[in-house]
Amino acid sequence: MNAIEIREFSKSYKTNRAVDHLDLQVPCGSFFGFVGPNGAGKSTVVHFIAGLLRPDRGELELFGDKITPEQTGYKQRLGFVLEKPFYVERLTAREYLCFVGRMYRLETAVIEKRSDELFRLFELEKDQHKWIETHSTGMKKKISLAAALIHDPDLLVLDEPFDGVDAVAAVRIRENLQRLVKRGKTVFLTSNHLDLVARLCDRVAIINRGKLIVCTEMATLERQLQRDDHSSDLGFERYFLSLVETPAHSIPLSWNTP
Repeated sequence: MNAIEIREFSKSYKTNRAVDHLDLQVPCGSFFGFVGPNGAGKSTVVHFIAGLLRPDRGELELFGDKITPEQTGYKQRLGFVLEKPFYVERLTAREYLCFVGRMYRLETAVIEKRSDELFRLFELEKDQHKWIETHSTGMKKKISLAAALIHDPDLLVLDEPFDGVDAVAAVRIRENLQRLVKRGKTVFLTSNHLDLVARLCDRVAIINRGKLIVCTEMATLERQLQRDDHSSDLGFERYFLSLVETPAHSIPLSWNTP
């Protein structure tokens, strides 16, 4: 079964076609990387899955169930960390997790127990009673992840979770995501950090200019890259650039112009 199945998804903003007839399948239990250059349409796809926009056309299925704009119950099985998360800045981290837990209709005892576990998991115990507005970007990302996990979702959708995060926080986040996948959860990750995607994900899709251009198992892609370039530790990055990068000779550089 697929955790996510998208068929014929298209979305335009005024005259800009952000996503164009996209089909995508994300198997249950996979660590799925969804990558592309800035403006390729990644966040539009995430917002479609999250129910934050209406498509011009297209269908969405989650765990085999067709999702319509009127439905909200499916979000019980999903956790989200958007590129620009929403916070109630004048709440503490613990108050915020309590707020989110109540939104998911969890009992108080369950919220308290899971909050304790998540604060330990993300090393937030010492800072749980500070206002969110006082935290660094990295700390806020960890709070967002904790909030996304408070209801123990089957699918975690993460839009650029490593942006603005220091090296230590990135390691902790990465380790915890790997643990979730080992438990059978599905992680759908967008990131500009191609090295992390190559290391973490077992499947990868590349989108460019609103169109899906590659969707494959990472192991299959790695075997192909090894055949093409035996010495390449940066094989995936070079492969990605070969698909999406504008050739340098086609870009006019004013300082090279006579």
